[in-house]
Amino acid sequence: MASPIKSYVPYSIFLIALLLRPSSLTTAADFSSSVCSGTLDPSRCFQVIKTIPGGGQAPSLESLCGTAISFSLSKGNQFHSYVQSLAASASNPKLKQVYSSCAENYDDFIGNLQSAQVMLKRQDYNGVSTMASSSMTEVDTCSDSFKEGSVADPSQLIDKNKYYYTLSLIILRISNKLGGAA
Repeated sequence: MASPIKSYVPYSIFLIALLLRPSSLTTAADFSSSVCSGTLDPSRCFQVIKTIPGGGQAPSLESLCGTAISFSLSKGNQFHSYVQSLAASASNPKLKQVYSSCAENYDDFIGNLQSAQVMLKRQDYNGVSTMASSSMTEVDTCSDSFKEGSVADPSQLIDKNKYYYTLSLIILRISNKLGGAA
């Protein structure tokens, strides 16, 4: 007669293996929480992540990253056009220069995200992180140009930059997680 302990060993091993494997029940809310919890302003991060179409139904972090990059590219192209129109219509020479500089920053923002998109397809998560970080720098540089130019921002561009900064931050956080960073 077999020992009762020996008959439970295969079942125990199966249960342990089942519990240790990555959960397929991870939800988009779990992804959002994981991405936003380590940021300086989690509530802003949650607000921005909710604006990403399909982000709430992403089946994986990689899918969420791809969606966030595509969405950021689309919004970034629209915003780049807006900033170019501000530069074209500004009558104040200092303001015109600042807006022109910001248009260049958003051109680079878009280029960084295009590179990130290619890197994500190659599963180069460190490269995606680098490009997302560079996009954040471009947005910061645009905001800083108002201070450096000692000019007021009648368009509220600095406030709008916060949205694009947070989109880039979300991509950075997701790609860091995909690459194994916390």
